[in-house]
Formats: sequence, structure tokens, C-alpha cells
Amino acid sequence: MASIKKRGKTWYAKVSVTKAGKRTQLTKGGFIKKSDAQLWADQLEVKKGIGVNVIGSTMLYSDYFDKWWKNYRKDNIRKSTQQSYVIATKHVQRLFPDVMLKDVTKTMLQNGLDSFAESHTKAYVSQFKSYLISSLKDALVDELITKDVTQRLVAHGKASKSAELKYLEADEFERLQDYLYDHTPDMFHAFLLVGLETGMRKGEMAALTWNDLNLMFKSISITKSYSQISDEITEPKTKASIRHIGISQSLSDYLREYKKTAPSSEYLFTKPDGHQMINQQNVNSRLKTLTRQLGIKRISIHGLRHSHVSYLLYKGLSMEYVSKRLGHADSTVTREVYAHFLKAQETSEQTIALEVLEHREQKGPKGTKTG
Repeated sequence: MASIKKRGKTWYAKVSVTKAGKRTQLTKGGFIKKSDAQLWADQLEVKKGIGVNVIGSTMLYSDYFDKWWKNYRKDNIRKSTQQSYVIATKHVQRLFPDVMLKDVTKTMLQNGLDSFAESHTKAYVSQFKSYLISSLKDALVDELITKDVTQRLVAHGKASKSAELKYLEADEFERLQDYLYDHTPDMFHAFLLVGLETGMRKGEMAALTWNDLNLMFKSISITKSYSQISDEITEPKTKASIRHIGISQSLSDYLREYKKTAPSSEYLFTKPDGHQMINQQNVNSRLKTLTRQLGIKRISIHGLRHSHVSYLLYKGLSMEYVSKRLGHADSTVTREVYAHFLKAQETSEQTIALEVLEHREQKGPKGTKTG
């Protein structure tokens, strides 16, 4: 039970805690109002109640990190994302063994990140760094540490395999599209065609049920996603991801034929037993083989989404429409993700524009012909 008392013109609070099996007290004063002192004490009592160690000097940083994400992150993220925190906890245990929370320093963190960077990409190191910073920022707010040790941390690391989006050019898109329509519908070909013609995320496609399709009115309702990591159906990535999109008559007819031979399941893409979801690694492997056979650029399942975007933009559809079709919150997100493609498209269009504007017969000064 907290004790609130006035000392001179200010208030102070005292909260009992357990340290090394013995009861001790944490005290804080200088509060102008009694209610402020009471609020501080109540917050400390709540933290004790949910298992947060309010005395940082007795806790390993790795233990705190594990408690931190479970208390402050777990309930607000999908299970597939939770797995990334589980893995991060193991990295913290390996990089900072036996390090007390109160002893963590900026130099120690930077050395740990540099060691981590030797075997990981810069993008992944940056993500891991953000986890470390968030955990220690909260530790500071919770008064488990006395200063911010996260400023000016730098993430290094290996370059990613490719910083550019991999997508099919228009002729390659049509070559793959023709191939898929020319072959008898099966799960592999249907999965690729849906991805190519809808731009859906792979998790959204894997979660599709036959009830999500309205083949008569040529539309698909996207309301969920499948996580292969946690093997469960979850809510979509964002609120904007919940959407209805139109499909072509050709795709509608194709899916109607596919249903005749598809596994008996409510889901479109399951293994023959009708229970296990399609294995996305196997699809990527077969897609690699197929792109080589067709003589087109090698792409992944997600590359089908990028190809969908580039093809629609190439055909003159507006960025706003494409953005809604993808399930982005607004076109700004789409422009950021596809900035590289848009820049290349702008350069190409500029070349065409200059050719169009070039006078049919180039002339020099005062009408004299050149060349």
C-alpha cells in the first residue's frame, strides 16, 4: 500500500517493493499536488501487478526485453509479428548475456549492433535496433534506468539482395498471363493468375474462401490474411486492406473451371487433403522454374503484386485507383513503395515526349538544314 504525505510545500509518495526477497521502499517527492503523488504511486502499483520489475538494478536486460514486449506489444500485434519479437529476444540474450538493465550503455549497444550486422542485412539490423530503442525508451519512462542510452545508434549490415522492386515488363506480364490461361486450371496456376490479375498479397490469396468470390458479379472480397509462420487466419495487414476488387470475366470463368477440380475445402488454395494451406515456398520454387522456361524475369510471389501495379500504370490507370486496389491507405503509400518504378517510368516517358516534340526536319540557324 502506497503512503502519500506532505513535506513542507510539496508531496511525496512511498511504495513498498520486494528486492532480493526482502521488502524495501521506493520514494519520490517534489510533487506540487497530492493527486500527482498518488498517480505516480498508483502507476507503480500497476506495474508491480503486471509483473514489471520496478527495480531495474535487479533485472537482466534480456529478461526485461522479454517482459517488455509481452507486456507492451503482444496484445497489439499479429501472431506472425510476435514471432519476430521472440527471435529478437534470443538475439538480445546472445548479444548481451548477463548484462544488467541498469548497466546497459550506448557503447555496449553499438558494439552489439555491429556484431549483429556481420551476419545480417542492414534492413534487419535497423529493425532490431528499433526494438532495442523502444524497449529502453520505455525502461526510461518506467524509471528503471536513469538516462537515455539509445541516442545516435547506427545500424550497419549487409546489402540486401536487391534494393529494387522486381516486376515483369508489360510483354512479360502478358506472356505469363497467356501461359496461365492456356493451361488447365490447377492450384499452382490459379494461385499465380489470381496474384497477377488482382495484386493481392500472398497471405490474402492464401486466406481466400469460395464465399469471398462473387463470380457472377466478377468481384473478390478481401477481409483476412493467412500467416504461414503462425499457421492461422488473421485480420488483414491494415484497415485499408479490407476491400472489394473487380476481376475480369476471363478470370471469373477460369476460377469457375478451377473449382470443379479444386480440393474439397472452403479455401481456394489448400493441399489435396483440403486442410493444409498452400506452401508458399513450393510455389516460389515452381515459379522460378516457370519464369526460366518462359524466358521472363525471375520474380517471387510478391513480384506478381509489383507486376500488377506496373502493368496497370503502364496501361494508363490512375495512381489513386491502383492504390485502392492494392489496399493502401492512400496513394502516398503507393508512391513511396513504387518510387523506383515511377522514376524509371518518368524517364522513359520523357524520352518519348522529346521524340514526339522533335520537329520532323531538324534545322540550324535561319532555316539552314543540319547534317
